[in-house]
Amino acid sequence: MRRNRDPVRFKHHPGLVTRHDAREPERWAAAAAAVVLGARARAIDVPGGPPGQRDFDLVFPDCTIEPLEVTSNAHAPSRQTSARAADHSSQPTTLTRTWLLSLPRGTEKPVDVARVRRQVVEPLRVLEACGIESLNDVWLFGPASAASTAARMVSSLGVTSGVSVTPDDGIPRLELAVMYGDAVDVDSVAEAAETVARRADNRQKLREPPVAMRRHLFMLLDWSGGSASWAARDAIEREKMPRIPTLPDPITTVWVAASRRSVLYVSPPGPWRTAHLPTDFEQRYGDWLTD
Repeated sequence: MRRNRDPVRFKHHPGLVTRHDAREPERWAAAAAAVVLGARARAIDVPGGPPGQRDFDLVFPDCTIEPLEVTSNAHAPSRQTSARAADHSSQPTTLTRTWLLSLPRGTEKPVDVARVRRQVVEPLRVLEACGIESLNDVWLFGPASAASTAARMVSSLGVTSGVSVTPDDGIPRLELAVMYGDAVDVDSVAEAAETVARRADNRQKLREPPVAMRRHLFMLLDWSGGSASWAARDAIEREKMPRIPTLPDPITTVWVAASRRSVLYVSPPGPWRTAHLPTDFEQRYGDWLTD
């Protein structure tokens, strides 16, 4: 299980992307596509500009232009749940042990973490009284037992798993986090690409300019969108590519950041391709951006 404790940073670019420079992942992605294709990336969607513009144009040495939109497979409710969990964690409780509780990813709406925080302590107190240190141990008690009733109350709040530990400093606390540990299926990369490519706004933004030979969608992978971020990395490490995605008109090419140093891209019906970025790319990716 992977425990998300950093709702601010992008999964593949720790240390690079923070809330106050939210445009940086887009600039990074545009520069990555540009360096691979031998182009420069020019920002089209700029502050004060008209709405609905694509993010960048890729400008080639022969002055031809291909549009590029940068998007993400992030799942907003999961990220909101994670942020709320961080805000409500590490607070002292009247319990005897520190409880680490897992909240779900992929829900339609963010979990009401404040409600969890308010209502979960009493059933956890019952579990402690029964000598239970993990929700996985409740099966040892009968379905009509106080322990089973308390465990159902915890589950009804949206908690998916929980374990307790002796607090190092003697102060019991409640720790809440979104846990993510989906099975890594390499084809989840293609599924994520198809999902973001079907979004109407992405397709609409890439219809201009009308004479472009290719139209590029760069997908930034996020933990909240499922296992695709780990699957993309595995695709490179194990040299096993995802299936070819089906892309809607007008998108011709999809890009995926597999790591800080590598990208995958595909123009169906052609195969996936791997490109490794320059060793100093993160320090000088601005060199591939132009006005």
